[in-house]
Amino acid sequence: MISVTSKITLWGDLGKMFEPKLYEKDNGPMIVIVTSTTIKNFRGEVSYSTTTASKIYINLKTDYVASLVEKFSTISNGVEVVERSIVNKISPEEEMFLNMMSIEELLKTDWSPQLKEYFLTVRGKITEIDNTFGWNYISCQKYFRKLGLEDGVYKCSTCNNKCDYPLVKYKLHIKVEDKTAETTLVIFNDIAENLLDTAANKLFKQKTNDVPTEIQSLCGREFVYKLKLNTYNLKYGHENFTVSKVFNLNEKLEEQDELKKIKDNKCLWCDESFCLSVVNSKEAYLERKV
Repeated sequence: MISVTSKITLWGDLGKMFEPKLYEKDNGPMIVIVTSTTIKNFRGEVSYSTTTASKIYINLKTDYVASLVEKFSTISNGVEVVERSIVNKISPEEEMFLNMMSIEELLKTDWSPQLKEYFLTVRGKITEIDNTFGWNYISCQKYFRKLGLEDGVYKCSTCNNKCDYPLVKYKLHIKVEDKTAETTLVIFNDIAENLLDTAANKLFKQKTNDVPTEIQSLCGREFVYKLKLNTYNLKYGHENFTVSKVFNLNEKLEEQDELKKIKDNKCLWCDESFCLSVVNSKEAYLERKV
């Protein structure tokens, strides 16, 4: 029997259909049919996501589903519940290579309109600090939102109060490139403080908004960036990707990750590493078959 495992993301109320308590007394097997999904193929791994038109049917009362229930009844172990703490527990090494792609792949990927956010990593060198929008912003002490200046007084639009002691926070727009393309990333205060080992207020000068030397020193340095894509990126296709974490390079870990990909990405047809370890394409598969 051929067994193929795929991942599917259930958005909104559809996810509630898999509340563990609903299946505590059901020993399975569970035959699940999901309709109207989007499909994404990244580095040989096929994944699915539900859409607004999706419907889910569990153990649908049809002859075909009944035959599947009977077929899998001898090997089914019911619904396996994975605790949330285990799902979210990921090692730093795994996090560093989470959905890693090149910058070109990042810019060219056709994202599902149903995605609200998505995490991935890219590796790249900082080539420039883009100071078009400045390198800092003035923040409210309570909500850490950008303050507006009205009649010489800083005012928070969230709490609608004046702020007597505003904070200076980092907001760096950096140009990052790899061998395939260039893009713009945005690094906010906490991550920037860790990178620079100094607070933004120590570099702030009221008379000038030039980029301080300490920030310019980031140019030429290479990191792995964990990005959090939001609606701004996924739906509208804008760049300025938000950085949620920065990793120093670790060549040994990168080599181990590449070897793992070669080992894991076996061809679905021939169960060998040829097709997906070198390139993931139908042409390569057909060429090998010939």
